[in-house]
Amino acid sequence: MAAWPPGQFHLKSNRQRGGNALSSGHQGLETFNPGSWATVELDDKICYCFHISKRKVLNYIRIHQPRVPSQISDCGGAGTGCGWCVPFLKRYFMEMRGNATDGGQADEPDQAAYAQQRGQYLLEGGGTPPPGAEPPPPPEEG
Repeated sequence: MAAWPPGQFHLKSNRQRGGNALSSGHQGLETFNPGSWATVELDDKICYCFHISKRKVLNYIRIHQPRVPSQISDCGGAGTGCGWCVPFLKRYFMEMRGNATDGGQADEPDQAAYAQQRGQYLLEGGGTPPPGAEPPPPPEEG
């Protein structure tokens, strides 16, 4: 799977993906169009399961220089819980290596949208957060 395509983002549950969360991309259940999103800030959480911020992930990549995206899991377990953050971790890995395919961070949600979409992902069976993970926000009224 290409690193975070600029048009649409597809999610698939852990059961449907098979393997561990960092070995495969999200594809399937829900389609999001991230084009109108703001950006996740450095101190915002990326991994809600293990309470890991974007800053911590970027510093980990900068300092430890992992060879493959799955090694980011050594950063406090990021990406090994429900799997929602895996595409973001892969994207940061590619950006830090200078291999970004979409020109930057314009496709990231703001923190509220990120949390809401993680909640939707979990409701649709997209993964199982470990004990101690931050619970998803209540579904939006619509």
